[in-house]
Amino acid sequence: FDRIATMAVQRALLSVLLAWTPRIAVHARSVLDVPWEARRANLIRVTRQPCDECATLEEVYKANDLVFLLFHERSLLGHHSYKGAIVAGFHEVCKNLRWSRVACGVVDIVEDKVYAEKYIDPKTAPAHIFVAEGQPVPSQEDWIKKLMAKPGDKDTMMWFLKQQLAVGWDEAGEWSQISQEVKDAGHLSRLADAHEVVIAVNLAGAQTYAVESFRAAVQELVLRGEVPATLSALMPPNG
Repeated sequence: FDRIATMAVQRALLSVLLAWTPRIAVHARSVLDVPWEARRANLIRVTRQPCDECATLEEVYKANDLVFLLFHERSLLGHHSYKGAIVAGFHEVCKNLRWSRVACGVVDIVEDKVYAEKYIDPKTAPAHIFVAEGQPVPSQEDWIKKLMAKPGDKDTMMWFLKQQLAVGWDEAGEWSQISQEVKDAGHLSRLADAHEVVIAVNLAGAQTYAVESFRAAVQELVLRGEVPATLSALMPPNG
C-alpha cells in the first residue's frame, strides 16, 4: 500500500480497541448504546416503554443519521407466513448492516401505534421505511414492485435499501459501510482502488468475537467522530 493512515488515526483506533468493552445502557439512544446482543443484531426497540434496548422515535432520530425502520405486530409472528417472511428478511438485512452507519429500529404497532400512523396505514403492516436525518426517503414505484415480488428476500431488500441510500447520500449505495471482512487479495485490492485510505488489520485465525469487537470499535470511532471523515494530512501540499 502507498496509502498510509496518519498516526493520529492509528492511536485513536488502538486506544479504543484497548479500552473498549461491550456496553449496557439503561435507556438506549444510539445503536452504540444498546446491550451487546442487540448491537450484534443491529436492532433498537423503538417504543415509549423503558428497557435496556429501547428508545423513543425522537431519541433514535437524534442519535442516528440513517435509520431502517420496521413497523409490525409482534403478536402475529409465526401465524402468517407472508408477514413473517418480511420481518425475518428485515432482521437479516439489519444483521448484515451491523457495524455500519445504518441503525435498525423496530416498532410494535400494538404498543406504539402512534409511531406507525405517522408514516403508514397500520393495516398494511409489516412495512419498513428508510429515514435519513429524521426524514423518510421516498421510494420509486418500480422499486416497490420489485420488493413486493419477493417478500422478505434479503438480497432484494438490500438492493432496495441501496437505492434509497443513493437518494442524496451515496450514488453507489455503499456509503453506509464502515468496515468489511476481506476474504482474498482481490477483494483487498478492489478496496484499495476504491478508497483514498484503507486501514487493513490482519485478524486471520481470530475468533468471531475478536473480529466483531474490532469492527464494533471501528464503528464507534467513526460514529462518535473520533476519527475524521477526511484526512487532510494525507493530501499533497497542492491537493
